[in-house]
Amino acid sequence: MSARIYQQIYKKSAGSSLLEMLMALLLLSVVALGLLLVQGRLLISSSSADLQAQAVQLISNDYHALRNFDDNQKRSYRLALSQIASSATTLQEYRRAAQAPRMDCYQGCSADAYAQSLAIQTANAAAQANVVITAITCPSGYCWVAMWGSAAFTGYDCQARLASTASADCLIMGGL
Repeated sequence: MSARIYQQIYKKSAGSSLLEMLMALLLLSVVALGLLLVQGRLLISSSSADLQAQAVQLISNDYHALRNFDDNQKRSYRLALSQIASSATTLQEYRRAAQAPRMDCYQGCSADAYAQSLAIQTANAAAQANVVITAITCPSGYCWVAMWGSAAFTGYDCQARLASTASADCLIMGGL
């Protein structure tokens, strides 16, 4: 009697372990896909954070150098930085524009030429880091704008974007 009962139970449960296994495999694949999506988003966020840190470092270096400049030198710096950025529509053109002007201030040059040289060096370093740095007029006077990724050359309005939400692809720093 007991053998017959076991056979009936076995026949009724035949295939259920296969179904359980398929459900477990489906659940495992959904979890793995979710982990891959999270990892991809973290990678993008990390890349943007690296670019932002590089932009902040470049601007910070210039901020400290510009503290001792007079108004004419600051104007020369802003003009050179803005001309380099406005002459390009792609990152490759920005790199070429930043490398085109050559100024040798090691042998001595005027104060304005030194300011332009600093702007050229900053644009070169920014281009190597895949960042575009320019100068704009802002409510507090003049500001640096750094953009990277899709914001760099798409007519992107960093000021408007930052006014409405936090942006992951540009920053504005005052003090220029």
